[in-house]
Amino acid sequence: MSSLAVGVAGAYVVQIAGNAFLGISNNTSTNAQTYVMPDGITFAVWGVIYLLLALLVVRQIMTSRKGTDPPCLNNTTRGLLCLSFFLNPFYLYLNNEQAYWPSSIELILYAVTLAVLYLKMDIRYGSPASAAPWSVQFYLFSGISANFAWSVVAAAVNFTNSALYSELGIETGPTYAVCVIVAVSLLAALIAVVRLDISYAAVSMWALSGIARMQSSIHPQFHRPLSHEVVVAAHAGMASIAIAMAVGVAYHYMKKPGQLVQCHVDHLGIYSSLHEDQTAPVSVAWVEGAPPPPCSTQSKFTI
Repeated sequence: MSSLAVGVAGAYVVQIAGNAFLGISNNTSTNAQTYVMPDGITFAVWGVIYLLLALLVVRQIMTSRKGTDPPCLNNTTRGLLCLSFFLNPFYLYLNNEQAYWPSSIELILYAVTLAVLYLKMDIRYGSPASAAPWSVQFYLFSGISANFAWSVVAAAVNFTNSALYSELGIETGPTYAVCVIVAVSLLAALIAVVRLDISYAAVSMWALSGIARMQSSIHPQFHRPLSHEVVVAAHAGMASIAIAMAVGVAYHYMKKPGQLVQCHVDHLGIYSSLHEDQTAPVSVAWVEGAPPPPCSTQSKFTI
């Protein structure tokens, strides 16, 4: 078993323990009067994210022990996983210490780390014929997608609350919140179309719904006038993400695959294929004795 696989599990335990012991203190940033702040129940998404990440941690230990790591699990991606797990509780420490500028920069770094991990793992969803096997998509991809989506929103909210509101005393208004909502929605829509990432889309829509709920009724922690403009923008953002997801599904399942340029089965019985329209080979299990995978020429099929 890879020592890094064990390290990922240890880093995950540190993350959970850090959240349990540190938590979020009641300070200026957490009570900031900004229009990008979601309501309290929105943060319950962390429970889902931690559960999905736990599945990832267990799965990567199993594949490491059996020597069947998929291409998305390697030293680089496991190292980035460890880094993201450590950055999570470190933000809580900085926020509790009211180090608002460092906490803002740290949370942006957290989102960037998850973005790099997302790209390094080449996370994309859909039929195993054009993406990774279903088990990889669920156990390994979904947690990263959900975490990445929330980190983007959290970084924007924390920068607004900590850096702008708490440190600089800038009271951003509804127009600023609409700009943030548009940016979050466009990114989520792009990822939905290109990568069919329903986890990312769902978490982004949940975050936007929290912002809309915060501005739809009076909350004890928000004392500024409610903004109908922000509510409309959040609902429009959710609709655009849903439409983008539908368009992405329709496009990916209706298009024909490009010409097959690579096809082989390794010693573990894993069939890998690469089409012209793919950025990385797609690997699935192949049973010896079954018909050869559909290669363009038999000479390209090797065991």
